[in-house]
Amino acid sequence: MKKRFMSILLTLCMALTLLPTAAYAATKNKSQPSEGWDYLRCMDNYLNIDADGNAELRDKSKTPEGNTKFRIHSYGSDVGAGMFGFELEDGRFLGLELSEDEMFKNPKALNGLRVKALKADFKKYMLRWNINSENEKDIFSMRPRMLQDYVLNASGEKNDDGTHIITWKHVDRGICPAYPVPDAPQHGEFRFIPVLPALFSVKSNNTPYRAKPDGDIIGKLGSGTKVWVTEIEGDWAKVTYKGNTYYMWVWKLKTVNPTATAAVEILSSPTKTTYKIGNGFSTAGLKAVDLTGGIETNVNNKITFYIQESVDAAGGGYILKDEVKIKKGHKFKTKGEAVIIMKYKGKSMGSYWIEVTK
Repeated sequence: MKKRFMSILLTLCMALTLLPTAAYAATKNKSQPSEGWDYLRCMDNYLNIDADGNAELRDKSKTPEGNTKFRIHSYGSDVGAGMFGFELEDGRFLGLELSEDEMFKNPKALNGLRVKALKADFKKYMLRWNINSENEKDIFSMRPRMLQDYVLNASGEKNDDGTHIITWKHVDRGICPAYPVPDAPQHGEFRFIPVLPALFSVKSNNTPYRAKPDGDIIGKLGSGTKVWVTEIEGDWAKVTYKGNTYYMWVWKLKTVNPTATAAVEILSSPTKTTYKIGNGFSTAGLKAVDLTGGIETNVNNKITFYIQESVDAAGGGYILKDEVKIKKGHKFKTKGEAVIIMKYKGKSMGSYWIEVTK
C-alpha cells in the first residue's frame, strides 16, 4: 500500500512540475495580426522570396528592394485559430504547391515541403494559414489551414541567409483546456513587424496619448480614430494626429489595410447602385483620402474603377467576367448585376455591387 501511495505521489509531482512550463509556453490565443502590411521575422532574420519564388530567410534590410512586404488578409477563423492570407506586392500569396484537398488526403506530404510565393488560385494551392499567438502581442506561429500538427518554420533550426522555409510536423503534447493553442518551437515563431510609416486605427474608446513614453496622459482618442505611426519602440508608438506628435501604447492600435505605397483609405463609396441601360456611371458620393503624415488629403481623382459583370453559371449561381476599366459617364449596355472595383495605383481598395435594368 505504501509503495502504491508513493508511486501515485511521484506521478502527481512529475505532472505538477510540468504544468508551469506548458502554461507559460502556450497562450489563450486572444491576440491576432491586424490587416495591413508587415515584414515577417524569424530567428533574427527576415522571411523573403528568392528569384524562383521560394521562401527563405535572408536579411535584405540594406538592399535597394528591402525585405519582402506581406499584406495580411483575414478570412475569419476555424479550428480555434484565425485564418489569414499573406499577399505580396505583386499579387502572389505565401502558400504550398498543393491544394487543400490534396493536403487533407495526404498530410504527410507537408513534412519538409518548401513554402513558396504562388498565384492567387485558392483552389489549386494552399494559401490560407491558421495563426496562433505565441506571446499575445506580435509573435505568431503559422500552420496550414486546419492541420495544427504542421508548422511553418526555418529548416534545421538555422537562421543563416538562404535557410529554407518549410512546413514540418510538430505535435505539441502540452495542449490543455486552459491553454488550447499548440506552442511552436523558436524556429517556428514569426514576429510581425508593421511596415512604417503607416496608418493605424485606435482599438477602443478612451485610449490615452502622451507627450512622451510613460509621460502624463494629456488626452484620449475614441475607437476608430486614425493616427499616423512613424516609429515603434518596444510598447510605444510615435504617432502624428492632427499635425501633432504623441506617444501611444502600440497594443491599443491596429493597422489599417491601405496600399503598400500610401495610406489611402476609401471613406465612402459612390452612392448610386442602380442604373438603367444607357445611364452613365456616377462617382458621386466617393470620398477617398490619403492620410500620410496624419493629414487628410482628398485623392478622388486618383481612384480608378473597373467593372466585372455577373453571368449565370450552368450549374446554378453566377460567375464574374474579366474586369474592364471604366470611367465616370461610362454608358451601361447590358442589364444584370455587376461588381465595381475601386483601385489606387493598381491596388484594390474595395468594391461594391450595382444593378443595371432595362
